[in-house]
Amino acid sequence: MRKNKKLNFLLCILIFILWVILSPTAFFGNFNQAHEQTSEDGMYRIVAYYVLPTTPVSFFQWVFNGDVFLVLYDKHNNYLGQSSPFGFSDQFDIFGNAIFFPDDADGNEKSFSINGVNDFTEGYTIPVEHKKWWSIFYSLFY
Repeated sequence: MRKNKKLNFLLCILIFILWVILSPTAFFGNFNQAHEQTSEDGMYRIVAYYVLPTTPVSFFQWVFNGDVFLVLYDKHNNYLGQSSPFGFSDQFDIFGNAIFFPDDADGNEKSFSINGVNDFTEGYTIPVEHKKWWSIFYSLFY
């Protein structure tokens, strides 16, 4: 009986942590879409969505900063991955820099990336083949 309570408590803590980290970027659609851009060859599409105000911090980011996260799709509208749920910026900072779709970048790893000097550029890199853990988690639902 005591083991069950401890397991339930740990499960509740895990769900709470996932909610705090992932809920601002978990749901997206036309209702929170901010910007969209398609690659020159039409193979990829990147969409910026406003962060959802599901936690106190994300509420601040939504109301005062207009922060966005990015989702990468292929030409068939399949979900390929998304930017980090830990760092955000507004769409003008992101799309004001040079952006590179997976076919544009040199190197072995295909990924969407932003060329900029700001510290947020790493958070907006979206690998296509070796996905980050949050993109793997979200791909279960999209």
